[in-house]
Amino acid sequence: MEYPQCRLKAGFTLIECMVVLLIVGIVGVYAVPAFAKLMSGRQIANAADSLHRTIKLARSEAVIRGRPIRICASIDGARCSGNRDLGVGWIAYVDLSPQRFRHQMDPIVTVQSPMKHLSILYNRATEILINAHGRIGLNGSVNICDNRKLHPPMRLVVVHSTRIRKSERGTSCPAV
Repeated sequence: MEYPQCRLKAGFTLIECMVVLLIVGIVGVYAVPAFAKLMSGRQIANAADSLHRTIKLARSEAVIRGRPIRICASIDGARCSGNRDLGVGWIAYVDLSPQRFRHQMDPIVTVQSPMKHLSILYNRATEILINAHGRIGLNGSVNICDNRKLHPPMRLVVVHSTRIRKSERGTSCPAV
């Protein structure tokens, strides 16, 4: 007695593969932009938190040391670049020298690396000055903008007492 031979199917047909790729493509069209927007919002929030922590640390250091602290944009983490955009990175340093720029004897309190795809602009000057009493030199605001325009910008309002308030309403960013 002979038994019929059973053949097992191995693999997928071309049509099955094409259907799966079509479904993956459709999901990707909707998921990738939403994920990019989510990541952009998270990046803006992280930049705001980092700047907030830097200002609070600078305030504390200014009061402890009895010297002003300056926060400025820095590309190399050692010198102020003179740029208004803190998105390139920033440093906070103790201002011991009479110059308005960081001298090599001015100790650095903290360094922030560049924030990719972000512009962080203080509307009052090229640096944030915190005096020896822990007060901000000029009231102002810092706009944090995604250069790709994937997420609405955020504004940090900084007042004389170094109190910081976050706001997204009415915030605009210059064209980059």
